[in-house]
Amino acid sequence: MRICNTFLCSWLMFGRHRSVSGAREIGVATRITRNPPTPSRTLAPFAPIKNLAHNPCTLHFLLTSELLCTVSKLITRVRNRHAARNKPPRRPPQQKKNPSPDPLSPLIAVMAANLAVYVAWTTALKFCCPPTEWMARHFLLSDQETTRNKYPHTALTANFSHISVEHLVANMLALSISGADLAMKIGARKFSYFYIASSYASDFIDRKLFPRRECRSPSFFRRPARPVRSLGASGAISAVQMCFTLHFPTKEMKLDDREIPAAAASLIWVLSDVMALDDKDGIGHGAHLGGYIFGALFYAADKLASIIWKRLSKFISFRRWKRKFR
Repeated sequence: MRICNTFLCSWLMFGRHRSVSGAREIGVATRITRNPPTPSRTLAPFAPIKNLAHNPCTLHFLLTSELLCTVSKLITRVRNRHAARNKPPRRPPQQKKNPSPDPLSPLIAVMAANLAVYVAWTTALKFCCPPTEWMARHFLLSDQETTRNKYPHTALTANFSHISVEHLVANMLALSISGADLAMKIGARKFSYFYIASSYASDFIDRKLFPRRECRSPSFFRRPARPVRSLGASGAISAVQMCFTLHFPTKEMKLDDREIPAAAASLIWVLSDVMALDDKDGIGHGAHLGGYIFGALFYAADKLASIIWKRLSKFISFRRWKRKFR
């Protein structure tokens, strides 16, 4: 712009010094505009333009100024386009480093693990691949303390172990009914931790609160007790059902082709396990009750922790606000 102004000033000075007649004509034009001879005419203001058009210096000055203005506008447009092209692109919205997983992903993973172990049991029993002894050693939970201490991981792996198709389908159906809504409620990570912890807790509560009663016969006639081994995901699924019932007590569930509230269904299941606790029917009723107890404890601890955290966060924010305005 500085160059354009300098160029215009030089042309203006050059035009004034070169032609005296041009200056005289400009003076005549100004006189015409100041004292128009015919004020009633509407074309009187355009008279200076006609007089200026006869001066080649003035006409050249006007054309040159218009040309320079057009060039300056073109340069400005080119600069703006160049700046727009070289402008750094907008950064996409940053995603979270640890995005929350799908709530149903742990449920699908548990079902897939149960199915994989069932296939391993089937191939072991039919083709001995893997060996049956290896599967029994690592995927069956023994009631003897020495075996438990030697293979502590069986408290978890036995909850993914099923031998019969009926047992697998019944447990997975019960897990899908109550596990999907619970996973959506508490989240995928919390559900994963809860399911793994319930596998250990159901067995621990079963051993501590509901030990198996031995036969009260003289030691001479008493036979050595055979080791009892258990398997199945019933304990962990019982914990999931109890926690689901406490979260959704009024949600309807099907029981014997009847829809009843979840609270009533859970009460019926708990009473049936309590009444059949001493039966020797091959079902771990103690593990079911242990799962129910742990599910209730987990629900209470979760609610209590949320209340404590809310109050603690309010207290911390109040202390910060107090320090800020001291």
